[in-house]
Formats: sequence, C-alpha cells, structure tokens
Amino acid sequence: MAIGSATDAAATATNQTSKDTNSLAGLANNFNNFLTLLTTQLQHQDPLSPLDSNKFTSELVQFTGVEQQVLQNKNLEQLITLQSTNQSLAATNFIGKSVEATGNTNMLTNGQATFTYVLPKAADSAALQIFDSTGKLVYEQAVNKEAGLHDFVWDGTTLDGGTAPDGAYNYSVTALDDKQDPITVDQRVVGTVTGVSMENGETVLGIGDVGVPLSAVTGVQNTANTSS
Repeated sequence: MAIGSATDAAATATNQTSKDTNSLAGLANNFNNFLTLLTTQLQHQDPLSPLDSNKFTSELVQFTGVEQQVLQNKNLEQLITLQSTNQSLAATNFIGKSVEATGNTNMLTNGQATFTYVLPKAADSAALQIFDSTGKLVYEQAVNKEAGLHDFVWDGTTLDGGTAPDGAYNYSVTALDDKQDPITVDQRVVGTVTGVSMENGETVLGIGDVGVPLSAVTGVQNTANTSS
C-alpha cells in the first residue's frame, strides 16, 4: 500500500474548496437576483401603499447569516483536513514496525500467515476457517481451545492439498462452551506496516494489501520486539 496521505489530503481539500466555491457562487447569484427583484419592486411600488422595508431588512440579514455560515463551514473543513493530514504524517512513524489490531484479515507472505485470536474463557471446541478474497473456504482446522491469546501459523496448505498463493485472506474462529453455546472470540491482525494512507477521512495503516484503521491498533512493536 503506497503512502498516499498527502495526495489524498490534497484531493480532499480540492474537492471541499470546489464545494465551498460553488456554495458561495450560488449564494451570490441568489443575492443578486434578490437585489434585482427588490429594485424592480421599489421602482413599481404604489406610492399610496409602499413596500414594507422591515421585510427587506430581514431578508438581507438572512442572506448575511447564510454567507457567514458557509464561510465558517469552509474554515472548519480546512481545519479538519489539516488535522487529518498531520495525523497521517505522524502515522508514517509506524512504517517498518509490527502492529497488532482488531480485525479478521491477514497476509499470506512467502507461504506463511499468522492468525491471532483471544478466547475469554476455555472452550469445549474451537475451529479456525480461512477464506480467500472471493469468500471461498480454503482451509479449516481445530485450534487451541484454552483461554488466552493464541497464534495459528498457516503454511498456505489448502483443503485439497494444494498451496494457496500469497495475498490477503480472511479468517474466522468459532468456539463453543461445554453447553454448546457460542463464545465471542476476539480476532486480531498482526503484521509489519508497509504504508500509510487516508481513506474516507480516516488514517489507515497498510500491512501488505490489508488496510488497518489507526483507531483499531491495540499494540505496536519495533523490529527489536520492544513495545512502543
């Protein structure tokens, strides 16, 4: 995933500027139309029954209020864009570090992928299923059912005995207690950050082709396995 924070932020700012420009232009056109109508009404008003100037004053005040709101929104959008850009630039410090985040997608790289899950309590049974990008089940196996944090290392072997190609794979861990009731399993993504981007206004860390929102990160380690 390429580092696209600056480009995305610039595109967002350009789009917002275009929207603000259109809003101001539309407001100006409406205001000019209002002045034209006002001038025409004043020219043709009945001297014995003049138009109410208070109404015109009220409408002028309304136009001014709308213009101020448009300008305030423009300034707020600029501040939000600046804040998002700063956050994305700061997130580049994650590149090259190993992160752990909530999620159910991980990369198979060089024939190996690690799927991490947490059982809040011991289960009677637990199974892990792995799916490709089309949602097809490619592998499944019973896994550790003790309470705690577990890593399952997959070598890319598929159900038919073949080898899965490198790429992103989704996984799901299903666990049942002794009453055969489902246990909520916390699934996590672990990998090295290769890039940073901004998507829909949110900073996203790239682990290969897997995007992880910065808000989903639960832990960071440098290459020397020292917590950051």
